[in-house]
Amino acid sequence: NKRNLFTFPPRSRGLAIEGRGNAVTELRYIGWLAGAPIAYWGDLDAKGFHILSSLRAILPQTRSILMDAQTLDDCRDLTATKTHLRPEMPALLMPAEQQAFRRCCDERLWLEQERIPQDYIVRRLG
Repeated sequence: NKRNLFTFPPRSRGLAIEGRGNAVTELRYIGWLAGAPIAYWGDLDAKGFHILSSLRAILPQTRSILMDAQTLDDCRDLTATKTHLRPEMPALLMPAEQQAFRRCCDERLWLEQERIPQDYIVRRLG
C-alpha cells in the first residue's frame, strides 16, 4: 500500500519496499537481501499471513511487524469482515502469527494495514 510505504517511520539504514501482495517473492532476485534483516508488514487477514509465509520461504530471516493479536485487539474497531478465507495454516508462521492467523479466520477479520492510525504505528514501532 503506497500510503503505508510513504508514511512509514524513518529507520536508520533501512529501506521500505512495496511488495504488491504475492509479488514479494520476486525479492528473491535481489541477492543482497539474503543477508539483510527483513521486516514484513501486510494486511492482517489470511492472505496477508500466506504472503508472509511465502516471503519467509525465500528469505527465512523475515520477521513480521504489527501482525499480531495485540494489533487486532487494539484496532478491532477498524476491522472489516472477510468473506473469502484461506483457512489452511501457512507453514512458516511463528507462534504469535499463528495465533493472529487463527483469529482472523475464526472471527473472519480483515484489518487493512492502511487503516491502522499513524500514531499507533509510530508508538508500536518505537
